[in-house]
Amino acid sequence: MKELNRAPTGGVGKAVDLRTVLKVSKPTLKTRAFQEACVFSVMDELAEHLSQWSYSVAFFELAFIPAQRLRSFCKSTKIERFRRETRQLVRQIEANSEFTNANRAAISFLPNDPAAESFLEVCTFVLFMLFLFAGLLLSHS
Repeated sequence: MKELNRAPTGGVGKAVDLRTVLKVSKPTLKTRAFQEACVFSVMDELAEHLSQWSYSVAFFELAFIPAQRLRSFCKSTKIERFRRETRQLVRQIEANSEFTNANRAAISFLPNDPAAESFLEVCTFVLFMLFLFAGLLLSHS
């Protein structure tokens, strides 16, 4: 969207629910609310999609192109709040890629082996328990 490279000219605008709207008017495209809704919706969907594959052997390969595109978007946009969110998502993708690559270096099976199905299964359980424990600590403090 070339509108993202310019400052919003349509004012703040009303909040847009992208799940229910099929078509919007041209003035709505230029509002800050619509631009934010589009960018943050794409970021949320991408983060959710990548989180489904976060413990896969092939996470690095699956996340490489989206991470490159996000870096490109971060460099091209002039809007700081978009850049901040994009950088945060890229950092999370890179951290998870490093984590899976470190564990991938320690395995001895091929990606098409049945053992690949349980890759990082133990780590998933341990991380889940850590988050659960951290949540309990926060709720009691």
